[in-house]
Amino acid sequence: MRLALGLFSYALTSGVEQGWTAPSTLVCVVGAVVAVIAFIGREASAEHPMLDLTLLRGRTIRGAALAQLSGSVAMVGAMFGLVLHFQYAFGWSPVRAGLANLPFIVTMLVATPSGPPRASVTGSRRWRVRSR
Repeated sequence: MRLALGLFSYALTSGVEQGWTAPSTLVCVVGAVVAVIAFIGREASAEHPMLDLTLLRGRTIRGAALAQLSGSVAMVGAMFGLVLHFQYAFGWSPVRAGLANLPFIVTMLVATPSGPPRASVTGSRRWRVRSR
């Protein structure tokens, strides 16, 4: 999985510099996809997997995992994209661009522990989305 994330991150940065259709960018994207597929295949056949894929058979767990994954990808993608934007658009150094994200990171660190107590007061059923 580290290989997939590394290749995808490199593809994002090289895509800006070299172009999205550059061979190095495309090779990194394809390599990342292959690495994710290999990870899933390995986890499905492992005796003691890091991620037990049988957990995702339940509809509730699968939906919660997908929601968490979507939120995490969006959050990390926004932070990563902002750092690149600050560097390329404003000409900031990597350190200054990283420090510009610090208020966002500190807010998450402060606000995250307040989630479970709030959920225990309001209850989880109150926020459930209903579909037909």
